[in-house]
Order: sequence, then C-alpha cells, then structure tokens
Amino acid sequence: MNIPPDRGKVLFLESWKLSQQAQSLSYKGNYNEAEKIFLESLRLYRKDAWSWKKLAEMYILCGDEEKAKNAYNEWYLLFKEVDCNHVAAQLALGQFLCHRGENGETILKKSLIQRLALEKKEPEAIEHMFYVFITYVFLNDEEYSNLYFEICCQIPPDSILWAFNDIAWTLNVYKKDIKFNIERYLKYFKVKYDSIC
Repeated sequence: MNIPPDRGKVLFLESWKLSQQAQSLSYKGNYNEAEKIFLESLRLYRKDAWSWKKLAEMYILCGDEEKAKNAYNEWYLLFKEVDCNHVAAQLALGQFLCHRGENGETILKKSLIQRLALEKKEPEAIEHMFYVFITYVFLNDEEYSNLYFEICCQIPPDSILWAFNDIAWTLNVYKKDIKFNIERYLKYFKVKYDSIC
C-alpha cells in the first residue's frame, strides 16, 4: 500500500496510489467503486485535498449536490490551511464557486495572472496552456477561450495526457455552468455528455 508520507502537509496533487486508482475509475464512469476507494483514501489520509476535490466533482456528475457540497467543504478547510496563492487551488475554488452560483471571478483572475506568468517563465511546461484555457472558459471569456483552445489543439494529447484528461474531466463536470457554447471543446476532448452513476 503506497501510503502518502504524513508530514502534516496538504496534498494538492494525485500523489498516491489510491487516489489515482479512484480517479481512473471515475474517468471510466465506475462511480460507485470510485467512491469507495476515494473514501478509503481519505480515511487513511484526510489531508488529501486532491481526492476531496475529485470526489466532490464526481458527486456533481452523479447529481448529488449535497454530497458534492460536503466534500468540497472538506477541501476548502484544507485550502485555508495552506498558502492561498496556490495557483491550482485558486482555480479549483473559483470553479466550485461558479458552480454554486457564487462570485468566483476574483479568485479565477488571481489564478490566471499567476498561470500566465508561469507560462512565460516555463515555456516548456505545456500544461500551462491547458489551464489558461480552462480558466478563460470559467471566466466566460469566449474570445480568449477560443484562442487558447486553438493552441491546445496543436498539442498532441499523448505528450501530456494527464492535463488533457483533467481538462476533459473538468469540462464534463461543469459543462452546465458555462455561459457560452462549449460543444466543440467537449467534442475535441472526447467528453461523454451522459454519465451513468
């Protein structure tokens, strides 16, 4: 069992075996089995923020907003424990605020500024293109979403499959919250419209 080293730190990445296994099942639509593994992962290590977030999103796909809210509240407690300038954590918070109909624009813009700076600083780290794209989507900036979508389309998915899958997952989870037509994004990222719980 690949238990994460408990250094009292919050895990914001899929940094151990159980969380990866659960998300793999989620991608395949095996939500009941994924839920069991996520919950086991979190029983063993409650500071696994990444698993709380993915579990919340899985509940959104299943239409269980109450469970989604509870899981996201657990994630948010961990978010408040760390440096709140964590670029990926800010993006995650902004996405969920938008889903709940709250104002996520300020935190999304903070995340975007940091991500654009990282894009310039680390031009070889092509995942930044994907996360700038998805941030513009949540900011409902269709022009810049389209611009970065075209850039993302030039990146072979196999070269950065984890980011490609993460964007596909995110679009699928939150597609009803986006205020402009994202059908071509969904089609490109091969996202299924109907998820079976």
